Amino acid sequence: MAWIAIDLGTTGCRSLIFDERLQIVGESYYEYPLITLSDLAIEQDANLWWELTKKTILEALRRSGIPAETIKGIGISTQGISVVPVDQNGNVLRNAFSWLDRRAQEEAEKIEADFGAEGIFDLAGKPAAAAYTLPKLMWMKKHERKLYDSTYRFLLPHDYLVMKLTGEFLTDHTMAGGTLLYDIKKQGWSDEILEKEGIDRSKLPDIRWSGEGAGTLRSEVARELGLAESVVVAIGGQDQKCAAFGAGIAGDVITLSLGTAGAIEKIYDYPFVDPARKTPSFSFLSPRMWIAEGVVDTAAGAMRWLKDTLFPDCSYGQMSALAQQALCSPLFFHPHLCGDSSVGNKKNACGNYYNISLHTKRGEFVSALMEGVAFEIKRIVSQMETQEKPTAEIRIFGGGAKSDVWCHIIADITKKTVRKVSTEEAASAGAAMLAGIAQGSYGRDSAGELVGVSHAFEPEEILMRRYEKKYDDYMELYDRLWE
Repeated sequence: MAWIAIDLGTTGCRSLIFDERLQIVGESYYEYPLITLSDLAIEQDANLWWELTKKTILEALRRSGIPAETIKGIGISTQGISVVPVDQNGNVLRNAFSWLDRRAQEEAEKIEADFGAEGIFDLAGKPAAAAYTLPKLMWMKKHERKLYDSTYRFLLPHDYLVMKLTGEFLTDHTMAGGTLLYDIKKQGWSDEILEKEGIDRSKLPDIRWSGEGAGTLRSEVARELGLAESVVVAIGGQDQKCAAFGAGIAGDVITLSLGTAGAIEKIYDYPFVDPARKTPSFSFLSPRMWIAEGVVDTAAGAMRWLKDTLFPDCSYGQMSALAQQALCSPLFFHPHLCGDSSVGNKKNACGNYYNISLHTKRGEFVSALMEGVAFEIKRIVSQMETQEKPTAEIRIFGGGAKSDVWCHIIADITKKTVRKVSTEEAASAGAAMLAGIAQGSYGRDSAGELVGVSHAFEPEEILMRRYEKKYDDYMELYDRLWE
């Protein structure tokens, strides 16, 4: 028995084959381009989402060497917010609006004016920003009215793949929760928002819970992929939410994806709305579960920048070794290389090294960067725990998690145990679990136990005290620099 997990990201599609012990036995990955029309207008060809999904599935199956009849289910993890209009037969009517597209600035301003900044945040769990789906639909209705009127459904990337695989027009709550069309407390499409902004409810897919069966494979798709028509396609979710599930998120466990950006996830058993209205929240994979998401815009991406700029002669392992020799130095780094959209939300914030002197050593540039990212993680976690008792553990995965030094710095700064997840493909593992749940092989409560941890990092008392003082100085400096 085996599962296919599809992971459709911003610039590439990966398919992985997992056996019933959730071990990867085959995989394939291909990239596709963003279509950049201007600084604000960024699109994608949704047809490529489907073509590369099929291509990667076939290649992953071939590389796995397992018989096709052992595949029992397919799970899907995708980028969120992006949206594509389709007709009644599922044909693409125009390029998809990427989640990076921010042309609908005026529409976002209208939403904020209609509901108030606090009102829309309290209703939808997030601010009125041009990146979300609702402003994009409003822009299309204003500028491409004939196309808007002829659209049968507006589909997010997850929904589009579900439709191509099964013929059903469905989404899940984690995807819907990122659209700004969703009532975070009622856990469904918001009649109030739809009516106020003039969006037709009939043009949106129905919402199902992750791990429910969306259906089985369409006969022509089954033939093309060489799979049985009985293969169950699961309702999946947004990639960071699937990753949190795959990494074993729980009431006392926060997850951290330390990739190009750093995504911090915490779940709640009530509709959490950040009282400071800085940290967005979403529905999670199951009824009456919610999740908050904080983002450090450049985390491992900042490390990549540092390597390319100042350390082209070093491997990441060598950079970590240099950092180990320069912990808690006088040097500060603010990791806002593309601005600060997180809880600090200083519009004019930028990347910054501070306190360089003739005594500054090479390794301090690396350690200060690791510490700066960890300080931002601490700030986000503290905001998430405003109304909660502190969590005990952070589960970490992603490219940055390969550095034991960085993991230890995060443990010392957050004062929490940091455990490294045993798989780097947490989102795909989560999608595979959802396929097993939909097919009936896994229970929803036990699926998270299938992925373990490979290493634990405990905070050290001496470094905790030193970092506590440096964090206070870091925050004071942040406020001074970008008042």
